[in-house]
Amino acid sequence: MRRSRLKTYSALLMCVFGAVVGLTSCTRTEHSDSHAPTVGDFCNPLFNYFKTDFPIDNVQLSYGGSLSQTVNDLKGNAVCSYAGDLSNPLRGASWLAPAQNGEDPSARINILKEKGYKLLPGHSAEIWVQDSREKRPDTTKGVVHLATETSRWQGELEILNETGSLAITDAQIGQAADLLIKTTEAMNK
Repeated sequence: MRRSRLKTYSALLMCVFGAVVGLTSCTRTEHSDSHAPTVGDFCNPLFNYFKTDFPIDNVQLSYGGSLSQTVNDLKGNAVCSYAGDLSNPLRGASWLAPAQNGEDPSARINILKEKGYKLLPGHSAEIWVQDSREKRPDTTKGVVHLATETSRWQGELEILNETGSLAITDAQIGQAADLLIKTTEAMNK
């Protein structure tokens, strides 16, 4: 009887051990370096641009929600603002919005053209610029506005001087364009 119990316990232990091994070998834990992109993943690189490449003194980033919110959970668009002290007229803003799936791409291009945007050549993706750096008698500010679109997202960036002409070089605009393309494309992950 004792020998019978040992065989039963041994068989039971083998079944339990086999089940545990089977479960652990079937269970897969995903370890990935990639994560769902967040609003911060879009806004923070642009914030750094305003710290280093087109410096705004004491620049601060503001967003009405959580920067850790994934972009896939956005209800509408995300708008981030970049500004320094109130006495500093330099400002920036960025927008991220879902691309209009099914919309004729030429429709968006026509809208941009109607608003005075021009294709900015020499970049890794199509990007449009509305360049109004010089304050004119009919405007109150100097502004550059950039717009790009990926398969899933539209990204825009505005750089402005609220009181006069905007002193920004073509090279700085090119850097901003490249960065906007890169950050907008990164939202596709």
